[in-house]
Amino acid sequence: MADQKKKKVNLGAIVSMIFGGVLGFFIAMMLLKPDGNAEKSNISFLEDIIFLAAFYVLLYLAMIIHEAGHLVMGLLTGYKFLSFRVGSIVLQKTEQGLKFKKYSIAGTGGQCLMIPPDMENPEDVPYFWYNFGGGLFNLLTAVLCVPFLFADNSIVRLIVILAAVLSVYLGLTNLIPLDLGVTNDGMNILLMAKNPYARGVLYKQFKINALQTNGGRLKDMPEKLFEYDENQKDKLSATMPALSAARLMDEMKFVEAEKLFEKLLDTPKLPKLYTNEYNCEMLFCKLVNGADKAEIDEIYDKDLQKYVKASGKTMITRRKLMYAYYLIIEKNAELAEKEYQLARKMEKNYPNLGEAESELEMLDYVKANFS
Repeated sequence: MADQKKKKVNLGAIVSMIFGGVLGFFIAMMLLKPDGNAEKSNISFLEDIIFLAAFYVLLYLAMIIHEAGHLVMGLLTGYKFLSFRVGSIVLQKTEQGLKFKKYSIAGTGGQCLMIPPDMENPEDVPYFWYNFGGGLFNLLTAVLCVPFLFADNSIVRLIVILAAVLSVYLGLTNLIPLDLGVTNDGMNILLMAKNPYARGVLYKQFKINALQTNGGRLKDMPEKLFEYDENQKDKLSATMPALSAARLMDEMKFVEAEKLFEKLLDTPKLPKLYTNEYNCEMLFCKLVNGADKAEIDEIYDKDLQKYVKASGKTMITRRKLMYAYYLIIEKNAELAEKEYQLARKMEKNYPNLGEAESELEMLDYVKANFS
């Protein structure tokens, strides 16, 4: 078609694939001799098993070190600790001390969330060292491995080499500015260095999350935290309108929230993660706003169903969505009740108290109005 838009090459994805290919080649060389003959390898089968097990252990260790880098450099630049997540396990600071919670975000292996220092001007928030710290710690880990690269024991030597390679891989793929659907640390640094507004976005997001985590509701927070400039189109700044839409939902203004999510979904080059999240929240709004089954089915296609299933393991908002779907569209009270009980069960270990309270309130809104 003459008017068909050319697909833009995602340089970030290509660079990440190259790094991944190099890592895969290295692992293959560690398991095989140069001639590729596994049977003639000098490395025993037991050593192969140890090596592969070490790969997964070291990968998680590298992610922990990465998030620890964000934590340490954040603390050194005025931030306060809030939570530390690896996989779906969250260590969180609460009024009762440190507690373990359960939560995950699709496409992320971990996350260190912190409370930013109070700033009269949000654009003055320290941003470089917090973002740079994760990759920096990975590269420092690789340097610390160097003295052990020539160990006499073959297993120890291979494990140390693997640790160094994984550390370099995570360090470079996070510090080299890349757009991998969601911007990495290096790209965030670049965006905030060029655009003071983006630094203000970082401050607002962290501040809102800290308030929510400690039980605050979006609808009760200061209006200025949700102010945004529609002309700011970079991927970091583009998340601000979504917070405003979430605030509208917290206020039970589902018609206004639906319109804002529809507008957000028209944003060019929207990352897949954002598209899925916005579609889920818009779908809930449409359900309670009376959309017909044909419109719901068009949005809730196979791709979104897969995303809902994957992200619903630790997110109350997905249980809220499926409760409304089963109750309003499927007219299946039994399946709806299962979703309701799952949401209530999640509340106990949910890391974000304000979000949990809001989601469960919307859940009860659906129950009261559509049962």
